[in-house]
Amino acid sequence: MDVRQQSLDKQEFRRTMEQLQQDLCMPREPEIPFSKIESQSQDDHAKNSLFKERVIQSSQQCSVGWEDPTEQQEKARLKNLTECNKKFILTSINSNDRHKYEDAINKLGAQVLQSASFCEDVTHVLMSQPSKSEKYLCSLASGKWILHPSYIDACLEKNCFLPEDKYEWGNPLSDLSLSTPLHGAGYRWRSKISSGQPAAFKGMKAVLLTSEIRYQALKRLIEAGDGEILHKNELLNSTHCIVDHGHGDIPVPLNEIAVKGILLLPAPFLADTLLKDPAPDAKKCLIPEYQAFYNRLAPNV
Repeated sequence: MDVRQQSLDKQEFRRTMEQLQQDLCMPREPEIPFSKIESQSQDDHAKNSLFKERVIQSSQQCSVGWEDPTEQQEKARLKNLTECNKKFILTSINSNDRHKYEDAINKLGAQVLQSASFCEDVTHVLMSQPSKSEKYLCSLASGKWILHPSYIDACLEKNCFLPEDKYEWGNPLSDLSLSTPLHGAGYRWRSKISSGQPAAFKGMKAVLLTSEIRYQALKRLIEAGDGEILHKNELLNSTHCIVDHGHGDIPVPLNEIAVKGILLLPAPFLADTLLKDPAPDAKKCLIPEYQAFYNRLAPNV
């Protein structure tokens, strides 16, 4: 080995020893057990979570004192669309206005039921003038909201559904005319039923002795008022028998009906029950040929 090589080896050895000496002299960080690391990590996480929670609470407590009216209206409209369960039927409204109100109801987020007869799913009835129509009478019997079309006009102006009271036929808060019992019945029956009183024909088990067309309309009316329809063969199990003269004979002798205390009534009695206040006494409205049998044979209840 020549002198030059030996000199290089000595220099390399010297550098290695100096580096080793430096390493031995440097302070080392103490080892931390894993359990302590994990515990510290959890503590840090808790501190961070607490900090975030305080920030969130602080931000929630801070509110801006002004909101854009347009934004508020849009929020109200969207809330109506998502929460609305109103179902309307329209009656006694001319065709031009009908289309206008149907479009408005749909725009507001409610549903319009298209049916020539009463639908039990309906919640609101829109009519320009009360009449003795099937839809009106069924709505009375079941306690639905019966409203003037101006209700939809007002709702459309505010872009959301409003409280109904001021637009309800018969409501004391409304400006609508109450010139006849026909006008006041809507509020009266809705108030009764919504306060927990039974629907108009609750407990009635009726047999209908009428024409087929009349039969279906009266059936819907009694069922709307929570009554039940029985077949004419079950007449002696009924509580009421509704008769239209000239449409079928009474299949059971009158004395047998009277003994059971069954009320044999003309069809207009049902509408009178809904429209008159107080409602007529059924025992004083029996068909004339049956009245004497009932007075003599009916059990005293």
